[in-house]
Amino acid sequence: MRKLYSKNFLLRNILILFFIFIFAFGNSPLIIFGKNLDRTYLVNKEDDKYDAVYLGGYPIGIKLKTKGFIVISLSEIENYEKEPYSPASEGGIKVGDNIISINEIELKNSNDITEIVNKTKGDTIKIKLIRDNVELVKEVRPVKCVDNNYKLGLWIRDSTAGVGTLTFYDKKSNIFGALGHGIIDSDTNIIMPIEKGDILSAEIKSIKRGEKGNPGELRGIFVNESHIRGEIKKNSLNGVFGISKESLENIKFNEPIKVAKISEIKEGDAQILTTVDAEGPKYYNIRIEKVLDNASTSSKNMLIIVTDEELLAKTGGIVQGMSGSPIIQDGKLVGAVNHVLVNNPCAGYGIFIETMLNELNKGIK
Repeated sequence: MRKLYSKNFLLRNILILFFIFIFAFGNSPLIIFGKNLDRTYLVNKEDDKYDAVYLGGYPIGIKLKTKGFIVISLSEIENYEKEPYSPASEGGIKVGDNIISINEIELKNSNDITEIVNKTKGDTIKIKLIRDNVELVKEVRPVKCVDNNYKLGLWIRDSTAGVGTLTFYDKKSNIFGALGHGIIDSDTNIIMPIEKGDILSAEIKSIKRGEKGNPGELRGIFVNESHIRGEIKKNSLNGVFGISKESLENIKFNEPIKVAKISEIKEGDAQILTTVDAEGPKYYNIRIEKVLDNASTSSKNMLIIVTDEELLAKTGGIVQGMSGSPIIQDGKLVGAVNHVLVNNPCAGYGIFIETMLNELNKGIK
């Protein structure tokens, strides 16, 4: 005999099957014709591009605190036990190592290291560090030196500060990019790992002109150090990136500009937007001498030559502090200045803006 089912029974079973279907797909948000019921909006990857941005071209102050402590030098210690030697070196510590903790105690400042080491009274300690992106633990026995303090025989750095140039600012996301290269420790030549970084207002006060064999420099100062304009979230070979706390629009050049693809960049006339004195951001003529096919392996993507007589008279060409200055060709942002040639300050390198944006699209913390 065929069993008859009521409408309520059928409706109940349909609902059960519906919910089984929903839960079988885990916790993914429920999307109905483009509307997301839990407000987690989907973004079309084709639309997730910085097609137009606002130009920088003006100086910014940069303050950066490293994550951990970079070993910049090893030194021998005068001690009561034997000939001068470096306990850190004997324990396997190398220049460029990034010290994270000692005896599993996370380090906040250099005083922490001094305090922990002195408390050991010469007992072996365990130093956790990062070397070439690999976490290691090294055992080191501090030595008592002639001033009666225990020491490891190393010099460390945990911060840096300077002035560079803002490249671009995206008004929709408040994302900014600057420098066109990473902030590198001057002693170890490694990219400095970031724990905290800020950008501030800055002013150019004087210029050291560039000469053959002696790079020039824009000398600037921080303005109102207590006012943080943005936070640095990423320090990479292809630039410094972060999130602004306020608008970073260039007051003199406050219209968005299209971003050029690598295929649109050509050898020939172009301009840079940079600030070298109290006149503020100004366009100067350059020539893109050579477009290099190396975007995936290098940040030196364009060879550029300064042709502007006014800029040559003021600076001698490309100088330190100009890094990040936007390069414009045919009304589009094509890249940023990022290196000077030491033996020819009229010339330098630029990074493709597409290289910078590809780095940015990898994500920032």
